[in-house]
Amino acid sequence: MIQKPNNIIISDSRRPVWHLLIAAACYTCVVVLLYTFFANFRFGESLSKMKSISGMLQSAIVLTGVAVRFSMQTNIVFDIDNNRYKKQYAISRITFGRWKDFKSLDYISVFKYKAYEYQVSLWYDRNQHWKIVSYEDKKAAINQGMLLADKFGIGVWDSTVANNGKWIA
Repeated sequence: MIQKPNNIIISDSRRPVWHLLIAAACYTCVVVLLYTFFANFRFGESLSKMKSISGMLQSAIVLTGVAVRFSMQTNIVFDIDNNRYKKQYAISRITFGRWKDFKSLDYISVFKYKAYEYQVSLWYDRNQHWKIVSYEDKKAAINQGMLLADKFGIGVWDSTVANNGKWIA
């Protein structure tokens, strides 16, 4: 989590190395395929040659999608002063996303999701929420919830024991 003067950014962790390796291999293949396509493209060629060359272009398009998926990182940026947020997508230093308004940030909830998983969620506009992070350790989830609640200036609802929720901050 990164805090700028008026913004709070909740970020995915960095991509695993193997994701980046797959993305790099796909981007490399795209460059090679596009180079081969444009080097072999000639107007007036036979239809069979055009079909084989167009296969390279189709493969480059598919590999570009795979590469983007393996290299993209998602962040949620909150501008508390202006009551807005944006889900921001980033590939390297290139980012995009739209600001959306929210009425209020209500509370942070920590609850047991599965047998060994605790989720921390941010509730806003009465019934909307974002899953912020998951932990296997209950104490780590509660600590993260408390940290976020302190940054946002809201309360924490502890629902780690079924049917026994309580406010802890």
